[in-house]
Amino acid sequence: MLQLKSIKLDCDQDTLLIQVDPVGPTCHLNTTSCFDNDNNTNAQPSLVFLHQLEQVLADRKGADPDSSYTASLYARGTKRISQKVGEEGVEVALAATSGDKAELVCESADLIYHLLVLLQDQDLALEDVINKTQTTSSTINTPSIIITHKKRKLGFLFIYVNLYYRPNASL
Repeated sequence: MLQLKSIKLDCDQDTLLIQVDPVGPTCHLNTTSCFDNDNNTNAQPSLVFLHQLEQVLADRKGADPDSSYTASLYARGTKRISQKVGEEGVEVALAATSGDKAELVCESADLIYHLLVLLQDQDLALEDVINKTQTTSSTINTPSIIITHKKRKLGFLFIYVNLYYRPNASL
């Protein structure tokens, strides 16, 4: 059960922030969360992590190149970052053709990381890519709602509800 604390709408009115207090288990499986259950083999990876990673990458954009690999990539410029995206893309393709799934996962992670660096370098975010994908995809016929939450130190759950609409989609 969740005790409602507040509901807020963001500035462009496409995200709800719902703040609640968990009162005992919040999942029907009697666990703290439906998303934190290690036994749930169907659990989706946390996309919140990608947003957090983007924030770290943005923070390193102006940092001393000697302080981190990411800062050194930014210092070397767009051309070098673009080369890394290309290299990682080729490595993903090679891992897939060789049938090495573990290597494919590793190289895909590298590709996503370098792509996020490139997007940040160009003052873009993964959300820009997702929005474009959603507006150009012919397979999306209705709005989708993505709900994520994180437990905070004070016991509050923050639930983010992002509403993504495809233009001319029927409701």
